[in-house]
Amino acid sequence: YRSLHINTSRQCMEFRDFPMPDHLPDFPHHRHVAAYFESYARHFGLHESIRFEHEVLSCRPLAGSPPGGAGALDAGGWAVTVRDLKTGKTQEHLFDGVLVANGHHWDPAWPDPPPPGSFHGEVLHSHGYVDPTTPLDLRGKRVVVVGMGNSAMDIAAELCRPGVAERLFLSSRRGAWILPKYIRGKPLDQGSLFPHWLPGKLRRRLVTRGFTLLFGRMS
Repeated sequence: YRSLHINTSRQCMEFRDFPMPDHLPDFPHHRHVAAYFESYARHFGLHESIRFEHEVLSCRPLAGSPPGGAGALDAGGWAVTVRDLKTGKTQEHLFDGVLVANGHHWDPAWPDPPPPGSFHGEVLHSHGYVDPTTPLDLRGKRVVVVGMGNSAMDIAAELCRPGVAERLFLSSRRGAWILPKYIRGKPLDQGSLFPHWLPGKLRRRLVTRGFTLLFGRMS
């Protein structure tokens, strides 16, 4: 969506050997992040090693390579068959190892099976949301956002502004703390609240206790 900003501060998400530019905000816009990745690829010459617009048809372990991939480097490697989406040409290439990184946001996850009952209003998955008018015009409508993940919270905050949705409801399966991005003037993920050397369980317990004292009960 157009208003998306990363929820991790740039100092925590940048590559150590290629820092993000200092002029970027602490929580960059998605266009800034895309430009940063592109500049990283140019700086280290990664484009020469990437086959764009190629579909992977199969990954076949060579003789002696177990299907799970363990020991494939020593046992012969992998034969990878790809198709050029521009020309339709198919080729096979040999590699020592294969890493599958197909992501988890490419396909919207709908409830399966669908919830019982009927609903006659418009339904939109956050995967297809762009802004309050695209692809559906949500201005002046009563809207319920189901879920309490990052996308749900971002979209709910955008739609509940004056002049957008008539009324906005947020539906959640269970409670969740809404943490601020900054504590004492620094991004929360930079250790501005508790030092990183504290065990994770102890940090979460202290954070819960602290926010309860500051803001009251979660409800």
